[in-house]
Amino acid sequence: MGLFAIAVLTIASLILINPNPLQAWHMVYGDSSFYTKYIVAFRPMHEIELDHSLLQSIKTFTRMVTFPPPEYGGIRPSDPLATILYRIGLFVSAALGLLVLWKTWKMPLLNQIFALTSATTVLPMIAMDYTLNVLLVSMGFFLIFLVRDVAEGRIPMTLGQMLWFLLPCAWIMATETIGVLHGVFKCAAVLTLLGASIAIPLPSTIFGELTPEWKMAP
Repeated sequence: MGLFAIAVLTIASLILINPNPLQAWHMVYGDSSFYTKYIVAFRPMHEIELDHSLLQSIKTFTRMVTFPPPEYGGIRPSDPLATILYRIGLFVSAALGLLVLWKTWKMPLLNQIFALTSATTVLPMIAMDYTLNVLLVSMGFFLIFLVRDVAEGRIPMTLGQMLWFLLPCAWIMATETIGVLHGVFKCAAVLTLLGASIAIPLPSTIFGELTPEWKMAP
């Protein structure tokens, strides 16, 4: 179901660019300048500080370790180091995507929603702050889950388990920037949320996995 949703959203997005999805694909991915100037390049730090994608976070952290501060404002297109990081990012993203699919395949639907929305905000090559809005759906369902199922005693959940979800969500939705590592920290928060979604089961009455009358044993 998750893969079908991704396919539908991808095709719909391409149609918005061009009525012919194939032509839209070539417009987006066939432009070599986009690839050389954004994907396998180091952009000015002030330009990409709000980018929380996994690839950009890797490039930002590596740039801070490798290059001196005077070079943070420059553009380095087709950079060999950025190209290596791009290939590493592709491998890590593919491995992470397969792990999420494997771990959440038979988990409660709320876990799948959290995992899918988290993955779609952190795995693209570029992901600015506005893409985090999709997580509001997961957060809304989670709050309903806490009120209807945890508070009513239908499912046990410790404070620590709640915080694995609530703290990343609070940080992700913070609006104030904190410098060039703002995107990196948000990437870490989304990855934390992704990890919690594949480790802590969230069966709920919202999606019919628990009946309203069900109560955990005293």
